[in-house]
Amino acid sequence: MAEKGKKYLDGIVQHMEEPLFAISISAFLVSIIGAMMETILNIIVILLFLLCIVSIYFIYLYFKAGKKNYTLVGIPVLILAMAISFWYAAQKSGFALRDLNVIAIILGTFLLFYAISIHKILKLRIAIVFAIFLSGLVLHIAPANTVRGVDWSGRYLTALDPYFYYRHANFIVENGHVPEHETLVYPTDPPDFSGRRFMVSVLMGSIAAVLKNFGFTTYDIAMIYPGVFAAFSILLIYLLIRDLFEDMKPYNYAAGILAALMLMLNPAFAIKAIATNCEDDSLGMFLLISSFLLFAISFRRKSYIFSLLAGFSFLMLNLSWNGYVYAITVFGVSAFFYAFINFIHNRNCTEHIPYFIIPVLISFLDPLILHPKGALPAFRMPSTLLLISISAPIFISFFLEMIRVCRAGRIDIKGDRIEDKVENLIQKNIFLISAAVIVTGLLFSVYVMSPMDMLNFVIGNIKGARVREIIGMTTAEQAALCSNFDILDPGTYAGCVNRLIDVFGIASLFGLGMIPALLYFAVKRRSLGPIFVLSWSLPMIWGVIHKSQYQFTASVPIVALGSTIALVIIMKKKDLEGLRVIPTIVLLSIPVFFYFLQGGVPIFGPFGGVQVMYRGVPGDIVYWDPTLQWLKTQPGDSVILTWWDYGHWIAAISNRTSIADNTKARRFIVQDLARFHVLIENETEALKIARKYNATHVIIDFTMIGKSGAPHFIATSGLGGYIPLRGIGAKVECLNGKNCDHLINDVEEGYASTYINGNQSGSIVIDLGSRYVINGINIHLWDLDGGYYQYKVEVSVDGIEWRKVVDKTEGEWRGLQTDKFNDVDARFVKITGTYASIGNEFRVTGVGIYNPRIEGEHMGYGQCRFSPGNSRIEPEFVPDGRGGFDKKRTIVFTCTIGGNYSEYVGTIIFDIINDEKFEVKVNPIVIHRGQLTLGRSIPWSTWRREHKASILGIQSPMTILANAIAYKENPNNYINFPTFTTLVYVPEKFNKYMMTSLYLGDYMDEYKQLGLCDPSVQKLKHFKLMDGFKGGPEEFSSGEDISYLGYVRVYKINYPENEGKAII
Repeated sequence: MAEKGKKYLDGIVQHMEEPLFAISISAFLVSIIGAMMETILNIIVILLFLLCIVSIYFIYLYFKAGKKNYTLVGIPVLILAMAISFWYAAQKSGFALRDLNVIAIILGTFLLFYAISIHKILKLRIAIVFAIFLSGLVLHIAPANTVRGVDWSGRYLTALDPYFYYRHANFIVENGHVPEHETLVYPTDPPDFSGRRFMVSVLMGSIAAVLKNFGFTTYDIAMIYPGVFAAFSILLIYLLIRDLFEDMKPYNYAAGILAALMLMLNPAFAIKAIATNCEDDSLGMFLLISSFLLFAISFRRKSYIFSLLAGFSFLMLNLSWNGYVYAITVFGVSAFFYAFINFIHNRNCTEHIPYFIIPVLISFLDPLILHPKGALPAFRMPSTLLLISISAPIFISFFLEMIRVCRAGRIDIKGDRIEDKVENLIQKNIFLISAAVIVTGLLFSVYVMSPMDMLNFVIGNIKGARVREIIGMTTAEQAALCSNFDILDPGTYAGCVNRLIDVFGIASLFGLGMIPALLYFAVKRRSLGPIFVLSWSLPMIWGVIHKSQYQFTASVPIVALGSTIALVIIMKKKDLEGLRVIPTIVLLSIPVFFYFLQGGVPIFGPFGGVQVMYRGVPGDIVYWDPTLQWLKTQPGDSVILTWWDYGHWIAAISNRTSIADNTKARRFIVQDLARFHVLIENETEALKIARKYNATHVIIDFTMIGKSGAPHFIATSGLGGYIPLRGIGAKVECLNGKNCDHLINDVEEGYASTYINGNQSGSIVIDLGSRYVINGINIHLWDLDGGYYQYKVEVSVDGIEWRKVVDKTEGEWRGLQTDKFNDVDARFVKITGTYASIGNEFRVTGVGIYNPRIEGEHMGYGQCRFSPGNSRIEPEFVPDGRGGFDKKRTIVFTCTIGGNYSEYVGTIIFDIINDEKFEVKVNPIVIHRGQLTLGRSIPWSTWRREHKASILGIQSPMTILANAIAYKENPNNYINFPTFTTLVYVPEKFNKYMMTSLYLGDYMDEYKQLGLCDPSVQKLKHFKLMDGFKGGPEEFSSGEDISYLGYVRVYKINYPENEGKAII
């Protein structure tokens, strides 16, 4: 072995003496230097051109000497491509420069391994896989690098959720264990973390702890980790496809390479698997692919050892990612159909079952790790989807095998391995085992889920379950990827295919075309690969069409499906004589066609290309960062009232308490925040919500204008479910009684009681803090003494006038009482005991108040953006009616529709006369021939008088108009930022909402003076804008602005000394 290794190394040394090999390595090193030293790119270009010329010269010498090796031509071609890339890069800056440098490095990497392969150091396929792996690593880590001239790049984690996992990784590093419960969010009802999947935080924290002596921080690991795991997932997809289609050599290698290449360039995959996005998805997808790979190996090799490894991988997946259920479902579906295919071919229908059961059972051991500290593990019943995914393939496999054995007899398995013995044991006892499985199935159908329920459940999942949870309905991820798709209408297919190509690249086109071929391979050849890939990809294509949330999860199976086109391409000379010519032409021509159709980077572009790197670009946190840094300096007991979107930032970066965060773990708290912003019109009521959570500051940002419809929908909805009394800060008072706080504080022993004394009987009064629609109440009466009670329930909106909703003043009522009534608006609930069979106390151990599910109102602000194309900024001279001329400019703002079109305007038009005064007109929205369109313009005063609407802005009206004029007249002073280019249309219903008076209230008087704001809009008395958050251009220029030009504003809450005094 040592001698063989020495000869291998000697061979490499000899290759170094070969000119083309040395040139290739030199070109690769030059590409690395060029990417690192951007100031010398012109020199790099010259060097690469020289190397290209020299390589051509040596190829000429080889050919002249009779050594005609046409594969050598690829070396100067790749060097020339690198030189061209750097040449373009030298003329660019910012992200364009970064993109071209990365492309050059990728070309250099492929050049290096191409040279290694043609010099016989590595086989071609291995060299290509290494090149793809390292290129994927470069591509997916690139966003963590700070781009010259773009200071904010490479500084922030992308989006919102990554900060949740980063915060807890930091906690693990500092404390040495995972958190047991929330400490900075939901202050009135902190969530329990004992069952939370924190494996990705453990991973990041562990790596950070190991590398801290080398100068790495937890933040560094959080930035880089997902890019690294993305690269390893790219490697694993090659191995998975190669092994799934092992019976189709050598085409399986080509399919695996194509899968790795397409996944490397897939923008949907990079949504989550990219540097700066340290959510659990990148780790989860890595574990999912590894689990499938280990299963494929275990089944191909008939090895329980690999099956155990697959089980461990599934267990890690279960501990890491919610996609575990999805993985087991794919696993189960493939096992189900494999049994059917085997039955058709008269083969053992249960041969795969041990390799299916072992990993699944091991994956169920997660309670051994995920359980409260100091408590014993608690194994729980799996979800319905898991039960069906596991039980259905087992049941159908044994049922079909029993029938097959009856028809064709048992199969005698040869071999002494334990795997062979188990298979023989199953064959010998197939009737007994099948009978046990059938009986278990019957018991399952009787006591757990009937066959009809299972069928309806499966159909519901195939159709794509519509999200009915109120808060979930407001998230953008719930929107359909193909909103107009109808499987019964072929006319909708083309639009949906185009949408799939936009998101997943041409991998989706290849995949859709290969579905018939894979179905043929699955049935005709009884091949595991086609069955598994179809079971994996088809449900995800259907799912992502109906819910864009699945883009990342669907990316890998769609790539796997698309890669199978390589199974039918030309790889041998004899293939030239068959039908493989057609798919080969398709594979080669489609990328070229899409390049000329769409442009972008040659070859790479149609697969996704440089889009991948832009998935790691941070969003609004660039504008929020000054606020978050300021918030760090505020007292440690500060509590921030803001929308849930920003909770992770506030907790992770500022280390301050946010009332809610992106987990939306406490729905009724989220609804309280929604009501505060866009429902409550009275400052007294707003202060009551703030006081519930001891809020000290309110933070509102610009994006709340555009997404105001979501919180308004939540605020006006019934969430459905029992209201968490402690979580929403409800208060309970005993009138002539005691221990009523037991009903709020979840005291396990004891009871609340009131005295029964005729008309002087006591009552339990629950103050919900805000008005809710309720239609049911659960009252758990004390039942340990065998007595019974009589009572009544009343509700009120003001605590003064009461309405009876439950009357049980007759009869004998014991234990848990569930009382339903018609929907009623209530803030106060009063429970009065009127009779007790034992003693004179009415005793209650628990109360639950039910809020029905009611879909709220779809309505929000209208955003009106400055439209240079529709404006006439250069002055024109128009008759003034007095024989002279006026100088007139027309500034146009185009508006979004926030709800019912009849309550909104499509444009706001300012006719500025002589730069001194202006007239305001609006274009209402009307329906013409079934389409929404702009109506004739009318004076704003007329519209406001009829609709009581307002026009407001984050900046003053004169600042916004002056900025619009500067677009043409003084471009250097034009501020192309939304707070300076946007007016906000406020419908009548929103005039008095807190968000209107807060975020849009700073320049309210100026808008009123110009007749733009309705008089009903009033300033608030107890919310003070903090210094540094005005957001004017002067403050920004001087460095005093914290708000980033008004994008984020912070208000201090000044509670009145006398809480009983009315404010409004």
